[in-house]
Amino acid sequence: MRNKKPLVLRLGKQKAAFRSGERSWHNGGDIEIGFYAKSLHKAAKTLITNLNLEPHPKTAWDACPVILLYRQSIELH
Repeated sequence: MRNKKPLVLRLGKQKAAFRSGERSWHNGGDIEIGFYAKSLHKAAKTLITNLNLEPHPKTAWDACPVILLYRQSIELH
């Protein structure tokens, strides 16, 4: 058997890598998520303007991507 070093538990104050004013725990990810939600909403609006609204069995599923984009946008907001 090898001689292993004993586990040392240090309860001292940890040094912060960044000052509290510099970055938060998510490093600005909340801003990016907001931009992503807005771009999803904009893409859904663009798809709606280009959507063929004439009733036809083959085009009934064309609204599904729009609904998905709106849903993802709402979840991120």
